[in-house]
Amino acid sequence: MYRKRQVNLYFLLLFIVLIVLAALVSGSVYVFNLLKKDRERQLLPGIVCFGDSLTAGYIPDSNPAPYADTLKRLIQENYCNTDVVNFGASGEDSATITARSGAEPLFLSKDVLLPEDTSPVEIELEDKTGRRLVPLMYMDSGFNSCTLNGIEGTLENKFPGSKEGIYSFRRTAPGEPSSVPKGSKLIPASARLCLDHIPIIFMGTNGGFSSYEELIEQTDAVIRYRSAGAGGKYVVVGMYNGKAEWLDGYDQMMYRHYKEHFISLRSFLAFHGLDSAGLLYKEEDLNAMDSVSVPPSLLSDQVHLTKDGYEVLGRLIFDKMDELGYFDGFKEGWMPFSFLPGKDTKEKKETMKFVKELPNGINIGNTLDSYPTDGSDFNELDIETFWGNPSITEKYIDGLKESGISLLRIPVTWDIHTDEAGKLSAVWLGRVKQVVHYAYGKGMYIILDMHHDKALYPGYEDLDKNAYRLSRIWKQIAYEFRDYDKKLIFEGLNEPRLYDTEIEWGDGNEDTSFCLYVLNRSFIDAVRSSGGKNGERYLIIGGYHTGSSEKILSDIKIPSDTHLIIGVHAYLPYDFVQTTEKNSWRMDRAEDVREIADLRHNLTEFETRTGLPVIVTEFACIAKGEHENDRREWCRYYLESMNGRSIPCIWWDDGDESEYALFDRTTGEPLYPELCSFFICSEPSGF
Repeated sequence: MYRKRQVNLYFLLLFIVLIVLAALVSGSVYVFNLLKKDRERQLLPGIVCFGDSLTAGYIPDSNPAPYADTLKRLIQENYCNTDVVNFGASGEDSATITARSGAEPLFLSKDVLLPEDTSPVEIELEDKTGRRLVPLMYMDSGFNSCTLNGIEGTLENKFPGSKEGIYSFRRTAPGEPSSVPKGSKLIPASARLCLDHIPIIFMGTNGGFSSYEELIEQTDAVIRYRSAGAGGKYVVVGMYNGKAEWLDGYDQMMYRHYKEHFISLRSFLAFHGLDSAGLLYKEEDLNAMDSVSVPPSLLSDQVHLTKDGYEVLGRLIFDKMDELGYFDGFKEGWMPFSFLPGKDTKEKKETMKFVKELPNGINIGNTLDSYPTDGSDFNELDIETFWGNPSITEKYIDGLKESGISLLRIPVTWDIHTDEAGKLSAVWLGRVKQVVHYAYGKGMYIILDMHHDKALYPGYEDLDKNAYRLSRIWKQIAYEFRDYDKKLIFEGLNEPRLYDTEIEWGDGNEDTSFCLYVLNRSFIDAVRSSGGKNGERYLIIGGYHTGSSEKILSDIKIPSDTHLIIGVHAYLPYDFVQTTEKNSWRMDRAEDVREIADLRHNLTEFETRTGLPVIVTEFACIAKGEHENDRREWCRYYLESMNGRSIPCIWWDDGDESEYALFDRTTGEPLYPELCSFFICSEPSGF
C-alpha cells in the first residue's frame, strides 16, 4: 500500500511539473509573439497609398483589384503582417489628393453659418491658389469624418461623379451656431491617419497641376508631410497617360528630382510588363512597346489597368521598397533574442571570401571587343581580328593556363551583334561561348563583360530605353550560360560615362550616379531572372567610368543584392603607365608611390564601409623598352600593395607588344617572364 501511494505521489508531482512547464512555455510563446509583433511594427509600421482610381484599382464592369492588395500579400508572405491602407479615390486630381493627404489645407471658398442643429450647410472648397478642390467624387477613401474650423462633421458631395465641387457639411453633434469665414480649413480624417506609414504617391492622371514644376511641388508637399513620421521613406509612382513627348520630359524631370524613389511605370509596363504578368505578346502590344506605351493587354480601357496590370504594379512597388532597403531590418537577424546573422549577411561574407581567394589575371583585350570604327560591314567570325590580334584559340588559352594564369577577363562588344529587336546573333553568341569554354573547361575563372555598347550611357536621355536594351542583352547572355557555375562571373558595364562631354573622364555627379544605378539595377535583375545558376552568380558593377577615385567610390549607389563585387580601373600613376614621356619610376620616391598608396587606402576603406569586395579589373603599364626595369619594379610594388589587402588585379593585355601585351597571343607564353612572375599563380590562393 505504501509503495502504491509513493507511485501515485510521483505521478502527481510529475503532472504538476508538466503543467508548470506547459504554462511557462505558453507564457514564453505569448511574450515572444508580443515582442515579435512590437519589433515588426518598429521595422514596418505600415504603408499608406494615396492616389486616384489607379490606386483604387478601378476596372470597368468588374470588381476593383488595387495594387495595395498585392503589396500587402507579398509583405505578409516574405516579412510580416503589416497595415497597407488604400486611400485611392477615383476621379481626384493631384491638387485634391495633395489636400486629402494633409499636405496642403482644403480652404472654405466662402463664408458659411453652421446652425446649432445637425442640418447640412452647402460649402465649396479650394486650395491655396484658389483652384477648386473636388474630393468624394465616387468614394470616401478615408475622408470622413472631417473637421471644419475645429467642428467635427461629415462632408457629402451633392453631385457625385461630377466636378461641380458643391458639398454639404453636417456637424456631428448639435452645438452653438458658428460663423465660419472664408479661408477656414477643412481637415479630412485621412490627413490625421497613418502618419507613421510609408507613403506611396501615385497622382496626376486627372490633372490638377499646370506644369511639371507644380506637380513636383505638390508631390514634395505630400512627401514632407507624410514621410516625416516614416523615417523619410516614400515611393513615387509615375504616370503613363499622355503624349509621348510630354511623358518623356515628365519622366526625366521626376527621375532628376526623386532619383531611386521614383518608378517610371510607363517604361516598366512598356518594356517588362507583359513578361512580369506572364502574358504572351500580341501585335498591338509590340507596336505599343515600340513607342514606350503600355501594352493594350495590360489595359482594361484607355486609362485603367487590368487585374494583371495592377498585380504587376503591386509587385513593382514591393521590389522598389526592397531595393530602397525598407525591408532590410527583417533580413539581418532581426528576431527577438536572435544573435545569428541574417541570410544576407552570411551571403555577403561568402562573396567577400570568394573574391579574396581569387588570383590575379589578365584581360584578353582588343579582340572580342573589336568593332569596325568606320561603321563598315563585317563578318562576325572575322571581327575579333579587326584591331590586329589573331582569333582566340584553345592553344592560346592552354598556354596561359600552363603559364600560371587562372583568371581571365574577356571583354566583348555585344551591341553590334543584335538585330533591331535586340536579339543577339546566334553565331556571335556561339563564338563567345566557345572562347569561354576554352577557359572554363580548364578550371579557370572567367569574367565576361560588356564593352563599347550604346547602353553604357548614364544620362537621363533615353535612360529607360538604355536600361531595357541592357536588360535584353544580358538576359540572353545569362540564359545561354545559365548552367555554368560560380567560376563564370558577369560584369555588366565597362567604363559607363557621358561620351563627348566635359565630364566624360571626370568623377561624375549626382545625376550620373543615379542613372548608373538604374543601369546596374537593370543588369542585375536581368541576370537574376534568367534561371539556372544565375540566381547566385557573382556580378561585377562599378562607378562612373569604372573609376577608382574616392569620390567615384563614395558616389556608387549600390543595388540590393548579396552577390555583388565592385570593379575599378586604376592606371596609376597615369603619366608613367600610359605614356612614354615619363619612363623613370622608383619605389623610394614619394611622388611615384603616392597614387598607388591612395588607391589601396580608398579601396580598403570602401570594402570596410560597404562590406563589398573589390577587384581591379583593369591595370597596366605601357612597355618601357630600355626602362623595362622601372616597369617591372612598378608592377611588383602595385601588386604587393593591392594583394597585401587581398585585392585581385587584372592586367589589360591588348596584344600589342609595343604597348600592354604580356603574353604571346599565339602560344600564351610570357613575353616578360620576370614581370609576369609577380602576379602569376597556378591556383587561387588569397594573396
